[in-house]
Amino acid sequence: MDYVLVHESKEKEFIDRVKWHIKNQYNCDPSNPKSMRYTPDVGRIVASFHLDRVEKIMKEVESNPNTKIEIGGSEHIYREDLYVAPTVYSNPPADSAVMTEEIFAPILPIVTFKNFDDVVNQHILSRGKPLAIYYFGARGANYDRIRDCTSSGNCTLNDILFQTLAIDLGFGGVGASGYGRYGGYEGFKQWSNPKSVVEKMQLNIWPITYFAAPWDETKQAFIKTLFTGLWLKQNFILGGIVKLIALYFGVHLLLGEMGDCQLRKDMFSAMVAFLLPYTK
Repeated sequence: MDYVLVHESKEKEFIDRVKWHIKNQYNCDPSNPKSMRYTPDVGRIVASFHLDRVEKIMKEVESNPNTKIEIGGSEHIYREDLYVAPTVYSNPPADSAVMTEEIFAPILPIVTFKNFDDVVNQHILSRGKPLAIYYFGARGANYDRIRDCTSSGNCTLNDILFQTLAIDLGFGGVGASGYGRYGGYEGFKQWSNPKSVVEKMQLNIWPITYFAAPWDETKQAFIKTLFTGLWLKQNFILGGIVKLIALYFGVHLLLGEMGDCQLRKDMFSAMVAFLLPYTK
């Protein structure tokens, strides 16, 4: 989660609730420095060079006078344990690293907005496509707009990260947030490389040969109309051609003078048996 968007009328209430949950769920109380020093319920940074990156991000945003540290901060980085206490920033600059880079640390920037158009246009559509969007609130016009009018790897209502557990959905990013999907059957398809197979009949007669060179203007106009104007599939086209051929010879065999009736029937049956697989 990169940052939270909160309506300006709900900012104080939301920040108070976040502080309450940090204190009661993770036992991190700013009034008790020891509790900020260690809690087994907060993960550690994976390596020291990642901690260096996180510290740089935190100190950069803290140097801006408009940013307020609601809880935590860079003073609660404990390098020997690769530990960063839960940290909340309110209204950091939009171009700061904490707002433009993936954080991978217990840091939550909070950004306020005045109207929902700003959420869609300024924070989503004008930036890179996110890996996930989490919307909290009633199912209504605003949620429908987020779901239908924005592009992201996932859109979840009133929860976070649940899409990673629902393996039947498949999960992945869009554009800069990632490519491909994994999980369940979607993951199987992603890591598979199916082989395409094309099988054609052994026919070298008109009108199949009509598609061969030389391509004069009449042929080009016909082919363009066939494949771009009518949007017909190749199998459908060839199947139709075979059916026309079968109809022509069938009528000729049944009604033409080609010997006795039984011979015509036998020849017609053999022709149908040969052409039938190519008409499916």
